[in-house]
Amino acid sequence: MTKPKPVGSERRRIKLTQLAPFFLQPLFYTPASHEEEERLAADLRDHGQRDPIVVVPIKGKPARFTILDGHRRVAAFEALGGQDIEATIRWDLADADESTVEAEFLQYNLNRRHLHQIERARIALRQFQIEKGRPRGQVRPRDEHEARNRVGKAIGMSGRNLSRYFRLLLTPVEIQNAVRDGKLALVLGERSSWLPQEQQMEIAKRITAGEDPKAVVADYIETGHSRHRKASAAFRALVKHLETAVDDLEGRTDQIYRKEIHGTLPLLAKAGELLARLRREGKKPYVDAAAVAASFKDMAPRPNDAGQTVLRQFQGAPTSGESGCGKPC
Repeated sequence: MTKPKPVGSERRRIKLTQLAPFFLQPLFYTPASHEEEERLAADLRDHGQRDPIVVVPIKGKPARFTILDGHRRVAAFEALGGQDIEATIRWDLADADESTVEAEFLQYNLNRRHLHQIERARIALRQFQIEKGRPRGQVRPRDEHEARNRVGKAIGMSGRNLSRYFRLLLTPVEIQNAVRDGKLALVLGERSSWLPQEQQMEIAKRITAGEDPKAVVADYIETGHSRHRKASAAFRALVKHLETAVDDLEGRTDQIYRKEIHGTLPLLAKAGELLARLRREGKKPYVDAAAVAASFKDMAPRPNDAGQTVLRQFQGAPTSGESGCGKPC
């Protein structure tokens, strides 16, 4: 007679040799320091185990379990020479897909651990991705606003600092952890997110190899206020500052006095001319024609007139092809 399959959850003792760590544990959480490990081991030795760890059965491997909650307690029991540990087995997750199990893993640790802001932000973003059915590390452009707000709510942050944290989450975890551990300034971590993906991976490899994160990042980006060595770096800096400014001004343009706007007209005209030159002269292998066309859809058809068009629009004068009443002549 076939033994019925367990359902729900079950609490019992499990041998430590039956346990395996959750594969994302090192990615999401700071390893315990030696002092923290010693304190936990002493507490377990003196007072015993207060709460059971939580595990899920490993598919296709009878009597083997993955730890969802309790990695540090398992390590402490092993250090004390323990053979087994009290555990809650989540049989209800035995046939669940990977994303469902990952969501449970994140929730347990979010509720039970003292987390760094970066770790809390990382969890919030991944929970959002799971809800949307997105792979790890992927945020679609149309999801960015909602994802950013979710992260901001999780860490109690808004404005420029939130923008920096959110951009940091788009970098390799090695860069994120360098910021978390105080080895790299948040501003430099965020600036790394604007580098090409291959350069970000090079930075991550060098940090993993033991190089100083600050020195490594400085090899790829300008850390001062001098002229960028590469035009591509200058362009990325322009895009970064525009994104921050647009986000900062969104919904508040009616609070800016015309006198302030008037003083910036020469700069805005110059910016319009620069964008027109980028449209004409940008190297084809590095320019997405569709994206560029979309960016310039509101500009005048003659690139040389782009700066003057911006100037006329801000001064309230009709642009080429328009009458004073705002419609074609």
